[in-house]
Amino acid sequence: SEEKFRTVAEKSVLGISIIQDRRIKYVNPRYMEIFKFTIDEIIGKNPLDLVHPDDRNTVLKLLERREAGEIDAEKYQFKGIDKKGNVLYIASYGSRTMYEGQPAVLGTLIDITEQKKAETELLKSQKMEALGILAGGIAHDFNNLLTVINGYLDMIKENVASDLESLKMVESVEKATAQAAGLANRFISFSKSGWMTVEELDFNDILKSALDRHPDIEPLLNNAVVPHDLSLIYGDIR
Repeated sequence: SEEKFRTVAEKSVLGISIIQDRRIKYVNPRYMEIFKFTIDEIIGKNPLDLVHPDDRNTVLKLLERREAGEIDAEKYQFKGIDKKGNVLYIASYGSRTMYEGQPAVLGTLIDITEQKKAETELLKSQKMEALGILAGGIAHDFNNLLTVINGYLDMIKENVASDLESLKMVESVEKATAQAAGLANRFISFSKSGWMTVEELDFNDILKSALDRHPDIEPLLNNAVVPHDLSLIYGDIR
């Protein structure tokens, strides 16, 4: 049985170990490859030395429960440390067994470090996309407010055209709004990968939809008619 076990274990893509009396009694080649230890360095070692301090208590409790017979097997993940001090992410499965006539723990593990890194990068990407959508939405709303402000500034300029001092102040406000618009456009540029969805749009439908959503402005339009032959445009419906 031991010979068959070794034949399978030596060729396994999983890291395999046998732990007895809190000491490593056997590891296969893949196990040594993951933790970067030679066979002489790892046999007799306390398995907890390969566990990151953050997870050492958790792994110890699971080991104690298996040794006490409270659980036969357990799946869990933990952070490990290789010989060079690099942090590894390990998915492990431990079960009770017999080794040389005495109770022991048979452990199998997989190095999931690259998978964890990929998950972290994906999470960062999703957060950036969400931030981009938020920034784009705020920037578009901000630009809408600036449009209103600029419209009133044009009217004020007409009323104070003869008052050079007042005209100078209005022009200062215009410069400030232009700077604010530039800042908003920078947010839009930052967010365009997550915010802008350019497609072919029927401008006629867009205008009708806007009028339907805002019936209160219809009296101001003097029964405006939307032409049916407007060209298609490319843009984001939002």
